[in-house]
Amino acid sequence: MSFDNLGNTHFNEEQKTVIFEALQLAIVNLEGMSANLSPKERSKYGKVVPDAGTIDR
Repeated sequence: MSFDNLGNTHFNEEQKTVIFEALQLAIVNLEGMSANLSPKERSKYGKVVPDAGTIDR
């Protein structure tokens, strides 16, 4: 199955500006919701990703 016109559609400058402003607003609004872990907490909780052995292939 082939893909026709893949990559032929692009954002214009106005669309890029609107998207950028929306992302900036989301970042500002989410800023207070993130948790900053201390180095001790970081070593306790580690990574949030699964081990490589548990990924279904």
